[in-house]
Amino acid sequence: MPTLNELRQRWFLDVDDVTGFPQPRRHPNALVHPYTDGNRVTPILDGASYMARAHELIRAMINSADPSACHLWVHAWRSEPVKVLGETADGPDAESLLVEAAHAGVQVRFLASGHDPHARKFAKRLIAAGGEGACDKRKALFGSHHQKFIVFRFPAEDGGSIWQALLGSGDFLYARWDTHACNPEEPDRSEKGAPTHDVWLEVDGPATHDVALHFAERWNDSGNPSLTDPRLSSTLSTAFVDDDVATAGPHSLQLLRTYPVLKRGGFSWSEAGEFSIWAAYLNGIRQAERY
Repeated sequence: MPTLNELRQRWFLDVDDVTGFPQPRRHPNALVHPYTDGNRVTPILDGASYMARAHELIRAMINSADPSACHLWVHAWRSEPVKVLGETADGPDAESLLVEAAHAGVQVRFLASGHDPHARKFAKRLIAAGGEGACDKRKALFGSHHQKFIVFRFPAEDGGSIWQALLGSGDFLYARWDTHACNPEEPDRSEKGAPTHDVWLEVDGPATHDVALHFAERWNDSGNPSLTDPRLSSTLSTAFVDDDVATAGPHSLQLLRTYPVLKRGGFSWSEAGEFSIWAAYLNGIRQAERY
């Protein structure tokens, strides 16, 4: 049985390495850590389960004693008003749920890819409800931002914070709502959907800070005068890294990203881009012991 350190050395990237192609290094001004220990990572299979869990956590914020002390940061490819509990359930659609949270006082921030006009309309709807939203136009030509996650920050009884994160392959889209069975016909799936399979992770522990820092990197960059639509009106403090996040489980986690190299209108802190996901794929292929 390999030790945890042996597994890290085999599978985790050296994010300071500037050799090879693609370089596994982080972009030069990255805030996130090389990796974190002490996490609990729980898989969530398929959109029906993921959206139900997201609804449960968002509803907990809305019904909390002080919703204004809760932070909800949604990073999406795009969004649609999919019914999060299924078409036949008495529950909200995803966009109305986020608007309800903003109306309740939850500090909701929504950042989607700039390629999608509907996401821009929803961002403006969220702003009208008291939240903040924008679509990031710093993307490759004919490309999009495909980073999908939600960060939850609850106030703790001791005055600190409780952090959680959901991240994976799906987001709030009709095509992402499906059950494990992936049946050709599914009454709780929208007619705009289809049988599909997604995998998400629920993360507790220090790695949640890395997910939040990644969101803050994107949100705070003001190097490009036309970076978002609508324009962002505030910045995010990263002082939350001083919060003491308790050990939640036995898992080590390394956050990987893709950032494009853009000659014009790119990220002020990442001219060289980052391709750690690509590097990790190649490392996985090299480490494979059988086809």
